[in-house]
Amino acid sequence: MTEFEYFRARAIDERLAAMRAACMRAFRAHMDMACEYERRCLAG
Repeated sequence: MTEFEYFRARAIDERLAAMRAACMRAFRAHMDMACEYERRCLAG
């Protein structure tokens, strides 16, 4: 494995990790909104 291949693999890993983190944040925000919406509907 050359140095170039190593760094390219690292860059891909970093990108995947960033995408996964963004997806989790979006999913969590969506779930929070859904919970809040349900709470308001049930309370109203």
